Amino acid sequence: MSRAFEVTACVVSLVTSAAAQGTTITGRVVDEAGLPIEGATILLHDEAATTADDGTFTITAAPGSLTVIASGFVARTLPAKGNVVVRLVRVSGEVIEISGRAPEESKPLAYTMSAKDVASTPGAMNDALRAITILPAAARIPFSFGGVVLRGMSPRDSSVFIDGVEIPLAFHFGGITAVFPTQMLEDMRVVPSGFDVSLGRTQGGVVELTTRAPRGDAYRVGGEVSLLHSQVSAEGPAPRDGAFLVSLRRSYFDLFLRPFVSRNDPHAELHGRSGARAVGEAGKRGQLAAYVIGSLDRIANSTDAAKPNDIDAQGHVAVNLGFLRAGTTYKRKIDQSLFTLAPMLGSNILTLFTKEYDENARAKVLDISRRWYLFGGRGEWLRDDPHGFLHAGVDVSGGYIGRISQPKTADTDNDVPLPRNTVLWTDAAVFVEARRHWYGDRISIRPGLRLDRFGLGERWALDPRINAHVTPLADGHAARVTRALPPTSVAGALPTSSPTT
Repeated sequence: MSRAFEVTACVVSLVTSAAAQGTTITGRVVDEAGLPIEGATILLHDEAATTADDGTFTITAAPGSLTVIASGFVARTLPAKGNVVVRLVRVSGEVIEISGRAPEESKPLAYTMSAKDVASTPGAMNDALRAITILPAAARIPFSFGGVVLRGMSPRDSSVFIDGVEIPLAFHFGGITAVFPTQMLEDMRVVPSGFDVSLGRTQGGVVELTTRAPRGDAYRVGGEVSLLHSQVSAEGPAPRDGAFLVSLRRSYFDLFLRPFVSRNDPHAELHGRSGARAVGEAGKRGQLAAYVIGSLDRIANSTDAAKPNDIDAQGHVAVNLGFLRAGTTYKRKIDQSLFTLAPMLGSNILTLFTKEYDENARAKVLDISRRWYLFGGRGEWLRDDPHGFLHAGVDVSGGYIGRISQPKTADTDNDVPLPRNTVLWTDAAVFVEARRHWYGDRISIRPGLRLDRFGLGERWALDPRINAHVTPLADGHAARVTRALPPTSVAGALPTSSPTT
């Protein structure tokens, strides 16, 4: 009887803060009559809060000035202090409202799906990568394999990114489930072509998965049970004003196969995925994030398939396939510029083990494994201005492949000739792109340029790109003027301000 086992995998997300503790400001927002205003927006530096139904709010940030905005009221700015009562005045007079269709930004055609969209997609089984098959220019290779096909290109010509980290495998063996847990998904973006020069090492298209931020206000535990797997997740606050998100998954697909296969038939014994992501607000010093992403599959038959003096035993075989990626991302905004630094380390896993016995009960063992380590890093600079943006960066990646390990066995005559060399390589690239627009964004152009140096082949590649967009002036633009009614008189109300246009 075949024997199978599972290894659970985890997804962990932590949030840590590198900033000093801010000041907590509490207060209440009311109208002229002292009635609470619900849904008002409170701004303090880069932090924002919303008033509750009783008009109260709480916001934590460095000392400064509060800006209070509410629909139908005049915005107000005042010094931030504890237990403040903000009284807003209703808007009166003429209000000019502009309606119509805004000009489109010069950007590639992309399709975005949220976690809710994925959950409601028929046939997706709440799996993000399976859901992209309903999108135009996206499909999967046939026979239930997991390759992603974009614009008819080979799966090896398209790339899948999780929080900006490229992964080599999108699906587990057989293409049944994706390696990314949808419970952690914020949104998914599919760009069949025309993607940014920062993602220049691919030819087909790009799939970008974004992990949702963990909630640190309270501890939460949830789970999912299906015919193929069970999953449990937990999240909550962590030290240093942080938060964590953990997801554990166990697949029991092999348990369904066991009654239908013999001990000599290989089948999927293990589906595992693991990952970690850390995000921390560092105040004026930026935002710090860390992540671990991984996947592991095992294809094997029963160990009973290798027994001495058993004519029905055809030999035991086991294959392990997986990957691991870990790194950090640091972002800091200075004036209108955003700086990003993201180092990365990783490893790929591929092993093969076989065992059988000959007629003399001598064991024949083949155990092949090879160390595969990866490294990389990315530095980016992005600056916004009234006429568009400037974007530049450096992208470095490489790896080391060690010698193949094949222990000697009793049957040395059947050793498989394998390469014994090591490989070390480093790839580097610089890229720059800009966006300029004129005449109210009706005309825009977005040129880009990427220069790659591939160390393994000692080759250079220059990748120029340009994206232009023109919107006719009379294309659906209109303006209308409406006049707001004066506020209703309330006894004891404060005087209203002068009419505002």
